[in-house]
Amino acid sequence: MNTKLPNASVVYKGGKYLIQQDGKKGEDTYIYLLLESEAGKKWLINNKILETKPQECESPDYLFQTSQGKIVGLEITRLLIKTDKFNATARLNTIANKVVQYFRKEKNIPLSILIDIYDEREVSPDWEDILDAYYNPGFDKIEVTNHKIKDAIIEAISKKGIPEWGERKIDINLPPHLFTISYGRFFEPYTSTHVNNSGMCKEDPFEELQKVITDKNEKYNKYLEKCDACSLLVVSEGSGSGNFTCFTNKILKHKFDSKFENVYLLDLGSFTKNEIVKLRKF
Repeated sequence: MNTKLPNASVVYKGGKYLIQQDGKKGEDTYIYLLLESEAGKKWLINNKILETKPQECESPDYLFQTSQGKIVGLEITRLLIKTDKFNATARLNTIANKVVQYFRKEKNIPLSILIDIYDEREVSPDWEDILDAYYNPGFDKIEVTNHKIKDAIIEAISKKGIPEWGERKIDINLPPHLFTISYGRFFEPYTSTHVNNSGMCKEDPFEELQKVITDKNEKYNKYLEKCDACSLLVVSEGSGSGNFTCFTNKILKHKFDSKFENVYLLDLGSFTKNEIVKLRKF
């Protein structure tokens, strides 16, 4: 491969595979998912927004021009519930990204990688271990440094080689962990990363969601210095990012304190398709 690879990766969000530019925190992806949803389409119509390519801004994140010459702002923020699985998952995501960056920069190879950790409890002869794995799945600690894991993965993949098509798997033993790495060029010319972890989700974290909204309420007047009206999109990431949380239908009735014209929740942990909820306000 002689051509320079694009600085973009493939992510799976809202039930779709999407191309996301590196260096972005997902805002472009979130904008796309919002505007593709029924709630987002109604938001465009109600605000008389004709141009769906917004202007990037800092406060708020995006500005939309209406047919009446007004400017509508959209601020995007994330809800992250730091359960016991969060830090370990986030660390492996950081490592996976550094591995694909290495192969793209040094080898010009668009690597896709999945990191998993072998769980001895699942095959233990001890029934208590099996029950523990069932009721407390996944991992919450990584007892090896990021640098050591990254170097071991790069070395093992380089030694095994990267196929032109298909998938390869390797096991990397770094006590007390046995990592299983699946990799290939699945999304060439783009890269992709994923970490397999599981855990009990925190259901309906309304208090934490309200805190995220309240933090943005404090900046609302500042946003209005650049637009005539402003809405808020709160993104709750899925478990692949370490955010083990989900919302039930109770979200449809709960009311939140917000200064924003509209508040939307994109819950990537609960929905299998692109579904965005417009939150109710007091």
